[in-house]
Amino acid sequence: MPAQSHYGTYFGDPFGEIPVYDIGCTTLIVNVGQWFASFRGGTEFDLAHIILTYMIRLREVAVRLQTAQAAGVEVIWMTTNGHAITMHQHGQDVAQFRDWRTDPVLLLINRIANSIMTAAGIPIFDTWSMTAPVFDLSYDGAHFKGDIGYNIGLTLLNYLCKDYRA
Repeated sequence: MPAQSHYGTYFGDPFGEIPVYDIGCTTLIVNVGQWFASFRGGTEFDLAHIILTYMIRLREVAVRLQTAQAAGVEVIWMTTNGHAITMHQHGQDVAQFRDWRTDPVLLLINRIANSIMTAAGIPIFDTWSMTAPVFDLSYDGAHFKGDIGYNIGLTLLNYLCKDYRA
């Protein structure tokens, strides 16, 4: 069973199977860009390899999301948030030198993901535009609480109300 939190469900393998029937979700809001672009994508910065591998894996994710859609689950792709290059640890900012989540890399990852998901018929919820200007207000470099988290959540709730979609 995937890990549960007050925000939702996190899957241990972001490129693995999506256990739609096991978790009973009616809506899936999915993103796998942060971890892939981080140092966990490899210790050497080989952008061509990172992007090519991401494209291949993301197409597999899109097929799984289409399967969930066919099972009646509402599926939404969420863009990758803006990200701080430093992490706040023990009262000081610590640079993550093997972290590739810079603005140009994340913009490229978002463009690729948006293209793949649009082609798969999966709607996109844009958090990049909301978080890139305020990435330094994140509590861990990637996620948001407080006013920003509240506004992302409120915008998402409005997005989920189909009458308000463009």
